[in-house]
Amino acid sequence: MSDPTGWRPSVPPIDDPGARANAHSARGARLAGEGRFREAVHEFRAALALVPGNPIALNNLAMTLGRAGALESDRSQLSAAVDFLREAIQIQPSAVGLYQNLAAVLALADRPVEALAALEEAVRLEPSNARTLGLRSLARLTLGDYDRGWDHFDPVLGNPAARAREIPGVPRWRGETMPGALLINGQEEGQGDCIQGIRFAAEARRRLGAVVALVPPSLARLVARAPGLDRVETDRGRLPAVAAQVVPMDLAAVFQPKRETIAGAAYLTADPAAVDRWRPIVGAVPGLRVGIAWQGNPAFHLDTCRSFRLAEMGPLARVDGVSLISLQKGPAVAQRTSAGFPTTDLGPSYDAGDWLETAAVVHLLDLVITSDSALAHLAGALGTPVWVALARPADWRWLVDGDDSPWYRSMRLFRQKTPGEWGPVFQQIAEALAGMEARSRGREHIR
Repeated sequence: MSDPTGWRPSVPPIDDPGARANAHSARGARLAGEGRFREAVHEFRAALALVPGNPIALNNLAMTLGRAGALESDRSQLSAAVDFLREAIQIQPSAVGLYQNLAAVLALADRPVEALAALEEAVRLEPSNARTLGLRSLARLTLGDYDRGWDHFDPVLGNPAARAREIPGVPRWRGETMPGALLINGQEEGQGDCIQGIRFAAEARRRLGAVVALVPPSLARLVARAPGLDRVETDRGRLPAVAAQVVPMDLAAVFQPKRETIAGAAYLTADPAAVDRWRPIVGAVPGLRVGIAWQGNPAFHLDTCRSFRLAEMGPLARVDGVSLISLQKGPAVAQRTSAGFPTTDLGPSYDAGDWLETAAVVHLLDLVITSDSALAHLAGALGTPVWVALARPADWRWLVDGDDSPWYRSMRLFRQKTPGEWGPVFQQIAEALAGMEARSRGREHIR
């Protein structure tokens, strides 16, 4: 029966620290997802103040600090992230996910040996965990262990869309000989990964009836020149029947190349007709012709770590006898107006061209200097001399030290000594460039 007076008993609010902590954690997760890391850290710290030692809040705080520390090249945030994850592991010592996250943060903090140790412990706890085994593979490859590193290699751990776009019902190829066709599915992969992985197409073709590649339209004409391919498509709806499938870098796990022998001869070629079109334009540029690019795909979540601003390349512009030719595409091209030094613009036909057009230009250059991007892979695959400026830590495929690449004979690596500091890198590159220019003049004088 209802009360006609409308009176209701008053209920005093319950001070529930757990509920308030959950609210802070929920806000923190939302803010972190929006890239508002500092605000997210504040929320996670508030949650821990209410419920100290909560492993979920510790994990969330650590991963947010780790992401922010990587993007800002802030070692203190990365160190704090490691400490918080170790604290969470003390509370939940059998939580495999915490070890996976600890390894990820240690890798971002440029501590690859410790990262591998964390993953070995995770494997001990749960030997069949596919994600842990894949992460351990990458950790081993980072440290140069190409004998064991390909075991359980999964190149799309950070790109679930690539697996989601696999053809349903078609098995993943493991290297067996079969009469049917193999699909190399690179439609959702990074373009650099496509260029790097397509080197194995010819070897795959020896075990299969046919090899078909599915790639973005911008790569189709270039990839079609790779040995071993019978067909290249850009539309899933036009694919023929296939017996098995892989993403491009899965082929490395199939063939398990050795570190000492992987950098074979160039395996892509420029189109002669395109080279002839670009020869008068590139040939008109005086001196040593050096193509430059400074930013990879901005959609990659750690692109700000591996890329840099064009202005950082200023020391190169001060080397006598060198002309810098912009190979950059996309929004980063706008930096040319404020860089403080001139670069040669190849014009709208280059900007609108696909990777085959870029390959023709690269073929005509004396040298390419670039960030860790698809352009680096293109130049290496063509056999053009290419110098790559690497952030610290670098991606697994460039190892942790050394100036040569296990993947490309024509490549030289220039590494940051301190995360976030590009000045010393480009000073070193400028000195090497001056030496190259001097040797070039010497050869001209002899002729």
